[in-house]
Amino acid sequence: MNKQINQWHLLPFILIISLPLLIDGFGRNGSRYFIAYLFSIIIALSIRSVFNIKPFHFVLLSLPVLFIAINYDVLVIEYKSYINITTWNTLFNTNRDEAVDFVIGANKYTKLLVVIQLLTYLFFIKYTWGKTIKKITKKKRYILLALLLFFSIDFGVKGATRIAFPIRAIEGFYNFVSTKIIETKYLETKRNAKLNATRSASFNESKETIIIVVGESLRRDHLEYYGYKRNTTPYMNKEDLILFTDVVSPANQTINSLKRIFTPAEMLNENDFWKTPSLIKAFKEVGFTTYWITTQPVYGRHESLVSFIGEEADYFFAEHKKLNGHDTDMLKTVKKVILEAPKKKLIFLHIMGNHAGYYKRYPIEFEHFPRVDDEEKTLVNLYDNAVLYNDYFLHQVLTNLKNISGEKSFIMFSDHGESLFDTPNYAYHGSAEPSKSEYNIPLALWFSEEFRTQHPNTIQQLISNRNKPILLSDAFHAFPGLFGIHFDKQKNQNNFFSNSYKPKKHRKVVNLNLELLEYEKLPNGKNQISTD
Repeated sequence: MNKQINQWHLLPFILIISLPLLIDGFGRNGSRYFIAYLFSIIIALSIRSVFNIKPFHFVLLSLPVLFIAINYDVLVIEYKSYINITTWNTLFNTNRDEAVDFVIGANKYTKLLVVIQLLTYLFFIKYTWGKTIKKITKKKRYILLALLLFFSIDFGVKGATRIAFPIRAIEGFYNFVSTKIIETKYLETKRNAKLNATRSASFNESKETIIIVVGESLRRDHLEYYGYKRNTTPYMNKEDLILFTDVVSPANQTINSLKRIFTPAEMLNENDFWKTPSLIKAFKEVGFTTYWITTQPVYGRHESLVSFIGEEADYFFAEHKKLNGHDTDMLKTVKKVILEAPKKKLIFLHIMGNHAGYYKRYPIEFEHFPRVDDEEKTLVNLYDNAVLYNDYFLHQVLTNLKNISGEKSFIMFSDHGESLFDTPNYAYHGSAEPSKSEYNIPLALWFSEEFRTQHPNTIQQLISNRNKPILLSDAFHAFPGLFGIHFDKQKNQNNFFSNSYKPKKHRKVVNLNLELLEYEKLPNGKNQISTD
């Protein structure tokens, strides 16, 4: 005969599931997070009662919520954030290998909490087997109804209940699905839209090859040619680079950043990302054949919003097939493309660069900076090894570029920076409370002698502008403008390569939660770890 138990025995299980919200509440001011936490518990108990779900079935049905809670653990403890549309984008656009790296790199307290949640779940799977619930008393039912009425009123006026777990997660998932629907709706619209680009006559006759490298998680101050004391860039140190010294990414997460770099999408208004072609279209309209070569994971047509940008190019190459491959895996394709027939070529290289799981970004022979007993120092060393290998990769690309004829241009920037414990107990990127290190990025340019001879005024203007403050969301206006391309939506005052450039007095950036922040007011975040 089934043993009857009181439904309140499920309370510890529900507490564990919703624990991330309580942790989040302790890190913030005000009572709204604790009200949301209480609501998370009450709503779970109420659902079980109203639908008379058997305890064992209730625990089984809670499995998706458990996975959301585990993800929430990482966001709360590691990123001081919560689940939103960006989270779902990351979850659905991350391969298994990256996910493992993400978990391995998590804080020990995060790992401990995840273990507790999993063990609690397994315990309740066993404990609730074959048991039924006693009917709830009228008194308890009235209490639940009263609480639900209170929370319903709170929800209607957009109070604390709206941030409850897992309501916020469901809202984020809804926004994610809505975004995918919008993507499908505007795919053809964006492809067929025109920028009406034209080009200055001085650029029209010569053979041209432009390579733009989109780096990953590369912070400016870990590059030796930007003043870092370690020898992390022995190859590119020797090149005649024009370095822009005060460049800031618009976001501290890849998708949010590249949306705003490649299109005129604004910080809190992404309409132009969906409706306006990227800067790639400007080059195509004036006769360039365009290529996008990536070692970043791509799972299918437009499953990643970054590939949504990349597939605007004439040719799209995904070079991520090796399980533990490196960026040099794309060099064979790069060489082939550089030697192809078109007179004017624009080649984008979107690399894994310095993505978390740093030790996987380089072959063992590049482990120049050793692993030590200190966990934080080791992480910095692994990061610098990845920078060292990135320098070798860029050198290989540039060497191949130099071997062809015509005007040649090479541009390298990163999608965002990286925190290496610049704020206490926090590494990687995508924080809701970031330091400047998550936005500080390099912008390095190299030009062949043919280009420099043909366009001396352009070179002089670049040198004149290189120390001005730049927000890379203006790249949509600047990159085409650098090569004499003009189009309807282009704003000359946003072209940081021109003499018309007007630096923004206050550079606004977004965090993982798409909250607008003033860059200059962010903490400086200086890496406190001695690397000597």
